[in-house]
Amino acid sequence: MPCKGRKGKACSERCVAFRGGKHDSDKCRDCGHRSRHHTSTDSIEDIVARYDTQELRKRTTDVAARAESAAGFRSRGGAQPSVESAKTKEKKKNKETGAHMVEVDHVYVITTGLDSDGELRRNRPPTPAEIERRRKFGLTIFRTQERPLRFSTEWSEQNVAEWLRKHLPDLFEFLDLMYPHEDKNWVFVAKAHSDVYAIDRGIDGAMLDKYKGAASRGKKHFVVRIATKQRIPSAWYTPNGFANVIERLRQGEELMAESESEDEAPRKKSKRVAMKTAKGKAKAKVESDSEEEVSAETQSSEDDVVVVKQKQIPDLPPLPNEESDSDIEEIFPSTSLLPLGAGSSRRKRSRSKDDGD
Repeated sequence: MPCKGRKGKACSERCVAFRGGKHDSDKCRDCGHRSRHHTSTDSIEDIVARYDTQELRKRTTDVAARAESAAGFRSRGGAQPSVESAKTKEKKKNKETGAHMVEVDHVYVITTGLDSDGELRRNRPPTPAEIERRRKFGLTIFRTQERPLRFSTEWSEQNVAEWLRKHLPDLFEFLDLMYPHEDKNWVFVAKAHSDVYAIDRGIDGAMLDKYKGAASRGKKHFVVRIATKQRIPSAWYTPNGFANVIERLRQGEELMAESESEDEAPRKKSKRVAMKTAKGKAKAKVESDSEEEVSAETQSSEDDVVVVKQKQIPDLPPLPNEESDSDIEEIFPSTSLLPLGAGSSRRKRSRSKDDGD
């Protein structure tokens, strides 16, 4: 307790602590001032107590503060990050349930429809050029960084259907408007070697993982395929997708099949060899039917076109019936019964006879 002095003047003795005298305990022996002139010094606890501790709230926990300050150092366990990312939470959840997320390269739709037996009308998969061309129609989607195509192996049938509707909204809106009475207007498609076939049953995440492709090939080759049960003509979704036809269906218009779908299996080529008459001369022509215009060819009249079925064999002269051996010998002289050299000796005699004459 230092001395403050008297009457506004500082203590000349610079007394730092009050010490009572021998004869007067209320008077400092060092400076001679009374105890009231020696004020007490506040301790740290007294100074801190003056402030309201409620105003000094903690903005984070001790665990989070340690984790933030120790960022970049090797973890020894115990300290957890203050905020877990969505990807970390997803991995943690999948680890607990035993599921894992699978990413595919693209999803495409086959629009040929099914026949009366429930089989695809075309069992050949689309070519890469066809898949890329249908991208602008909303029938093919590819994965991107902003839109990765991922599904879980633990998904149910409803989760798979919602996932497909999310990535193919225009197609499913068209199917719902066009075929409102069908509960499920699409089927899953699997591939075996170079053919594809329909699987018309419940498809969950495990089935998608099974038929996406070989795991050894990588996600660049993983594909999900589906097909519509009804055939969709290409005129309904070209050139700008299903937007126009959806608007027509919303207005109550009934659509009729205008043309066959481009996905339909091509017809077999047939070749016909025909003979066309032109100014009295026969001219051979090979006609070939294209895949798209088999029934569009005009038929020529029978007078102008004669179909050659097979090569004609020339007739041989008729053989003599019931004739004598001499008559047959005149027509077909036989030399098989003559002895060796008989023919040459006969010619020599005829020559010598001629010379003698």
